[in-house]
Amino acid sequence: MRPVLSPEFDLRIFCYQVMDKDPAEVMQAASAEISYARHNHREQTTERQFRGGSKGSKYCDSLQSLIRMLMNGQMPSDPAPEFIEAVRPLVRNLLKKWRLGNLDDYFTE
Repeated sequence: MRPVLSPEFDLRIFCYQVMDKDPAEVMQAASAEISYARHNHREQTTERQFRGGSKGSKYCDSLQSLIRMLMNGQMPSDPAPEFIEAVRPLVRNLLKKWRLGNLDDYFTE
């Protein structure tokens, strides 16, 4: 088993755990989290991928969306309300120190 930041596959918990990181470190942590979650899943089930629509699959997809959002500085097209609520505190914190494309249009008060 490899350590994951959110064994519950909860994006809110992940975002809280990386709150003190810079954008590059957040993307690196998200990428590692995806790898570790998939690795642990393979060890436990011998299946290469999470089932489509499973909690693990949705978690990894959300982390991938977070990576793309930070890398491109743009909101994902048609993001789920749960995604926005989960990442809002993290992104607001990041926007205090870094300019991230047009994300301030969506996340500043």
